[in-house]
Parts: sequence; C-alpha cells; structure tokens
Amino acid sequence: KDMPMPFHPRAMPAARMFEAVAMQDASKAPAFYDAMYDHQERLIAEGDHYLEETVRTLGLDVNRARRDAASDAVTARIAADVAEAQRFGFSGTPGFLVNGVALEGAYPIETFARIIDLQLGAIRRR
Repeated sequence: KDMPMPFHPRAMPAARMFEAVAMQDASKAPAFYDAMYDHQERLIAEGDHYLEETVRTLGLDVNRARRDAASDAVTARIAADVAEAQRFGFSGTPGFLVNGVALEGAYPIETFARIIDLQLGAIRRR
C-alpha cells in the first residue's frame, strides 16, 4: 500500500512510479521498492533520473512508466491507499494491519507472531 509522506520530497514521485512499475510487471515492483529504500540518497539527489534509471534497469518501458505514473488510475490508487490508512488511524510508516489489529511503527517479528497466535486462539475458541 502507498502512503507517501508529505515531508519527503520524493515520496510521491516514487509512489507513482512504483504503481507504474506494478502495472507493467507486478513481479518487478518489489525490486523497485527495495531500490527506492536502499538508495534514498540517490532518490533525493537525482530525482526523476534515478526513478527512470531504476525502471530501465528492471527491463521495463520507461516512456510507458512515465505515462502510467501520471495517469488518473495511479492517482486514484494512491488516494485510496492513503484514505484506507487514515481510516485505520495510521499517520506514518511503516504501518501494519494484522486481522484488524493496527500497528504503527517498526516492531520485532515476535510482536507479529504474538498477535497472530492470539487471533488464531480466538478463532479456535469459537
């Protein structure tokens, strides 16, 4: 889900390009996502050039990605994701929803395991 934070100058362009990548080849979207987070300094310094270089490196059509990133469909998708996050009370990232339990922030894997175990226990008791 997308939730580009307004304080990050390249968050929205990166989110838009992520969605454009996913439209071309959903299997390559995770690699794009990882590149944005792993190289935030390049994203900030190089802007659109870095976004497009990453798309090209993934073997995708850069011109199509530019068009898709600017599309109404991508705008609507991001707006829907942000609205959903707000409905669950998320104001930042990361945010997780585990069977109705909202977690905002980074947590160790044990926290998720405990929530899942509690949820499964509740189901078994029914």
